[in-house]
Amino acid sequence: AKHISSRVGGIVNSYTPTQANNPKLLKEPSFENVWYAVAYPWQIDGYETPLDAALNKHKGPKPSASSKPFATRLWGEPIVIYRDDDKKLVAMADSCPHRSVPLSMGRVEDGELVCMYHGWRFGKSGQCVDVPTLKTTTPDDEQVKYGEGSSRFLKTVTNANCGNHRAIVEHEGLVYVWRGHLLEADTSLLPTRRKGDMETVPIDTVLDYAVDYSYIVENNLD
Repeated sequence: AKHISSRVGGIVNSYTPTQANNPKLLKEPSFENVWYAVAYPWQIDGYETPLDAALNKHKGPKPSASSKPFATRLWGEPIVIYRDDDKKLVAMADSCPHRSVPLSMGRVEDGELVCMYHGWRFGKSGQCVDVPTLKTTTPDDEQVKYGEGSSRFLKTVTNANCGNHRAIVEHEGLVYVWRGHLLEADTSLLPTRRKGDMETVPIDTVLDYAVDYSYIVENNLD
């Protein structure tokens, strides 16, 4: 055991071989202030399989990815993920701050997440960038513009919704979300693939079982 421990040097996941970089977690186990892998980048980009993504990577995200955000859950909390117009990942609680409609039911247009209910739009870093009902039209309906104070309202919505933002990062072929305070997210604690004598190439696959997921989790924990 000591020999193996000296060579491994940390926790190693047998499915996607990684090394933990959070020694505090070993001394004080906790589900908080930890990075969790929630998706593969190819899933965010709308591909069906990693092979499909590898063959078409040079084309960028699939056209369908520009119309549908990615929905998942972390410890039961619904989360929505999309790419902004700079192709950077954005993660938020899957709930519109207006009427709590799941944002994952909406669409992504030009790097902005659009709520399916009243059309509120969220852009870079989850900022609220547009509320259609704030716009006014001229009598001839040819010009659409924001009414006075609209920019202040958008900023107010952004500030009020900041608690719903989640730290997210794409790292070594996985998409990680931080469970904890946004400002305390530490990328140095991200798990990393081992290098050198134990370097491996991770290969992912999807297996469909005709049982509830809890049975699979229990089996893997045994």
